[in-house]
Amino acid sequence: MTTPSLDIFDLKQLQLHQSKQELEQTGRKLQQETSSHDLSTFVPVKRDPVAAIMMTESKMIPELLPLRHERMIASPFSFFRGTAELMERDLK
Repeated sequence: MTTPSLDIFDLKQLQLHQSKQELEQTGRKLQQETSSHDLSTFVPVKRDPVAAIMMTESKMIPELLPLRHERMIASPFSFFRGTAELMERDLK
């Protein structure tokens, strides 16, 4: 399974073509169109979290990875905070 391009460090990919007001209106419209039932429906995702973490780490300073891993194993919260790339992919 190939992992799609995922780079949370490349802000050039972020382009907004709407004003703040337009974004808020779009959000309100989507909120009205989406029922609570739809939000509560579990939809499994197909992903390889290890591959996504490895891809992100390939762009990091290798000498700092042991410290990153040490911090990530401290608690579930630390792990999730340290793997924002997984959340980003899930939210896409």
